[in-house]
Amino acid sequence: MKPFYEAIDPNLAFQVEKVYNLSFPAHWHKEFELFFLCSGHVTVNIENQVRTLSEGDLVVVNCDTIHYYDEKDNDSVAIIIIFNPDEILGLYQWLENGYQGPCFLKKQDFDRISPHLHRRIKSLFLETEQEFVRQQQYYNWMITSKIVELSALLLRHFSNSASPVSVKKTSGSIHVVKSAMTYIQEYHTEPLTLESVSNHMGFNPYYFSKLFKKYAGLGFKDYLNRIRIEHANALLETSDEEIAAIAYKCGFNSIRTFNRIYKSVYNHSPSQKKHHP
Repeated sequence: MKPFYEAIDPNLAFQVEKVYNLSFPAHWHKEFELFFLCSGHVTVNIENQVRTLSEGDLVVVNCDTIHYYDEKDNDSVAIIIIFNPDEILGLYQWLENGYQGPCFLKKQDFDRISPHLHRRIKSLFLETEQEFVRQQQYYNWMITSKIVELSALLLRHFSNSASPVSVKKTSGSIHVVKSAMTYIQEYHTEPLTLESVSNHMGFNPYYFSKLFKKYAGLGFKDYLNRIRIEHANALLETSDEEIAAIAYKCGFNSIRTFNRIYKSVYNHSPSQKKHHP
C-alpha cells in the first residue's frame, strides 16, 4: 500500500490486501475503503475522528477522505478492500448514502442484529482476500460479487439507522491538506520546508502547520520524513543501489538522520531490511 494519495490498478475495480502490524500515514483516494480487523488493536483516524479498533471491528472510509492507521500492539492483522463504486454495478449507492451510512462499526453492532451477520461479514472479507491472492480464473467476478454482498449487507442494516459515528462532509480546510499531501508526494525528493509548502498553498506557515497536523496526525516535518521513509523502504526491497544512495534519492541529506528515522518507524535498521527483505 502507498502512504499517500492512492490509486488502484486502472485495470481493476478493486484492490485487496491483508496487512500485518499496520501503521500507515495519512492518505486519501477516490475509492471507498472497507477495513476489517481480524486480530489485535489498531487506532484509526478519519478526518480527525479517532477510534481504537478491536478484533472483529469494521470501518467504512468514504472516498476522498483523509485517514490513517496506527497499530497499537505489534500483533494486528487486517484485511483492506478498496473499490471504485462507479466500476461495480449498483454500488453508486455508496455515493448517495456515504455520509449517512456507517463509518466505525464495532463487533457488538453486528451482534445486536445477529451473530450470523458478523460471521458472514468476516467470511466475505477472508474469501475476498483469498480470491485476490490466488487469482484463479474469473477471480475478478468472484471478488466483485463478494464486494456487492458486503456493500448490500452494510447498507441494508446500517445506512438508515443511527450510525455509531458519522463523518461530516469535506470542508475547505481538508481540501487544503489533501492538496498539500499530493504536493509533498510529488516533490518529496526536493528540499521542501514548512515555509515553502505553506507559501505554495497560499497560507501563513503557523496556520498551515496547525491545520496540517490536525488532519495528518503528524507535524509537517514528521510527515515529510515518513513519506520519504516509505519510498526508501520500497526501494530497499527492489533496488540494487546502496543504502546511502537510496536515502539521498528519497530526499534525505544525512545518512545518520535516515537511519534514525527508519529504525524508529520499522524497529530495525535499513541494512537489516536490505539483507533480509
